[in-house]
Amino acid sequence: MTVRLHGRTERQWEVARLVADGLSNKEIAIELCIEPSTVGSHVHEILGLLGFRKRSQIAAWVVGAMTKLPPNDG
Repeated sequence: MTVRLHGRTERQWEVARLVADGLSNKEIAIELCIEPSTVGSHVHEILGLLGFRKRSQIAAWVVGAMTKLPPNDG
């Protein structure tokens, strides 16, 4: 399943999803094999793209986006 974060990258969507799962930047970095500073950059970009100020807003947005997806045929 590929979901775009308002036209952003798959990596940004992965970071947003993991933020919604409650992971810290360090935990996300370990999960995705990237640097924590890179995660921080992605989170900052996501916040700006969506006009949010808090990680909890990203989490709420992800949950809302996931509920709007069509059912998986698999």
